Amino acid sequence: MPARTLRRAGSIAAALLIVASCSNDDVATNATTPAETATTVGAEQPDPNDLSQVCFSPIVVQTDWFPQAEHGGIYELLGDDYQVDAERGATTGSLVFRGVDTGVDLEIRAGGPFIESPVVTEMFLDGSIMFGYVGTDVALSRQAETPTLAVFNALSVNPQ
Repeated sequence: MPARTLRRAGSIAAALLIVASCSNDDVATNATTPAETATTVGAEQPDPNDLSQVCFSPIVVQTDWFPQAEHGGIYELLGDDYQVDAERGATTGSLVFRGVDTGVDLEIRAGGPFIESPVVTEMFLDGSIMFGYVGTDVALSRQAETPTLAVFNALSVNPQ
């Protein structure tokens, strides 16, 4: 698969993952009142791209190593206003999907020497991390102590 297609697929998968994680999980009911179904002329409808009312900000993603091609999909979600903190190994900016600002920030943290333990352990030690790059081999080997839930696979084959 060409690298460009892989990056786009990864970016779309990451965006869908973030949107799904921020969505409301309340069960909808079929009962509505007239006030709920009526629309007022001139009433402002909420922006469907604005996730600021339903998502944490920033959404923190812990990667497993330095920024590299395998992380391209998540970096593609950063807006042009991103800032790099080289000491922390963190890149923060607006979360943008298909050119539209979602109203929340995205923080991508580098792994490797920036963290002192595997990503799966960091996720349990630091409650601000919402998503982490965890390989299947690590997830299985540490499942008893630090269980994780896979929500998407950035790559079909582990390059290592």
